[in-house]
Amino acid sequence: MGRKTLQASISRFLQTLGIDTSSRNIRLKTDPDIDLEPDVITKLYNRWANMRRKPHLMCPEWREDKNVFYRDMGLSFSDKNNTLCRIESTLPFSKDNCFWGQPKDVYRNFSRKVLYEYEGSLYEKEAMAGKLGIAIPTLELRVEKGVIKKVYPFQDVENIGHKKKGFETLSEKKEAATKEVLRRLLEVPSITIEQALSIIEPFSSL
Repeated sequence: MGRKTLQASISRFLQTLGIDTSSRNIRLKTDPDIDLEPDVITKLYNRWANMRRKPHLMCPEWREDKNVFYRDMGLSFSDKNNTLCRIESTLPFSKDNCFWGQPKDVYRNFSRKVLYEYEGSLYEKEAMAGKLGIAIPTLELRVEKGVIKKVYPFQDVENIGHKKKGFETLSEKKEAATKEVLRRLLEVPSITIEQALSIIEPFSSL
């Protein structure tokens, strides 16, 4: 039996099992209802696989089934906008918390991030209000009175790495930005290295 004849025979057998051998679905193991180009599927899979290395940064639906990720984010993917950005960096990657953008969009999003310093520790806004048992307006009022201090470790982060010559690649710029943010965090009195690394993890995982 020749190679083509064997392939045709295997193809017919798989079709009897309800498997469409004419599509990319076998190789990429996608659900039949996902209508995306093979190269897009490949790029989506690579992004999904990278996220799975830190599963706590993914929503359970994406973590358990890459096809859900394909359905949620596949149609809006493009070669121009191919960086998955989180709207709220403290929440996992999910359909409602993500959009496809460019690296500058990710950094710009982080540059608006504000932390609150209180008794030697740093908190997100909601966590700070929750710890003190107060509303957000009351929290801001205490900031005005100087009881609590705002910290901006990610300020202007999208331009870090551009100010110095020698950063030719995105990874080099990202490394420079990560180190600068970490340096700023460690300038906060009483903050531990462990807490600084925890705060910077979502940024360094971009």
